Amino acid sequence: MKILRVALLAAASLMMAQAANAGEAEYAEMVATHARANGVPEALVHRVIMRESRYQPGLVGRGGTIGLMQIKLATARGVGYTGDAAGLRDPNTNLTYAVKYLAGAYRAANGDHARAVRYFAGGYY
Repeated sequence: MKILRVALLAAASLMMAQAANAGEAEYAEMVATHARANGVPEALVHRVIMRESRYQPGLVGRGGTIGLMQIKLATARGVGYTGDAAGLRDPNTNLTYAVKYLAGAYRAANGDHARAVRYFAGGYY
């Protein structure tokens, strides 16, 4: 029974990794566009997406975080978003506002990726 459980966990982990890789490829061009527009390294944007949603654009997390980068509606509004919460499930819309917010965290972290991720997740202003 224990061997079966380990095998199932390994298979599930592999499937999740494959799905994340497919998601990264699917959104690579969009991520590149938003990263360039906001002066943020693409790798940092991908790191946040992987950490927050594993490339699941429709994901709604605890505390009302939404979409690829799991941004809160109030945070998105703080950087200019005027739509409703459902609009943040659109990958392009989510990236527009979440990468803008990440850019501020990146600057506040003086370019330190790990600190920028912490600032993005916990707030920095």
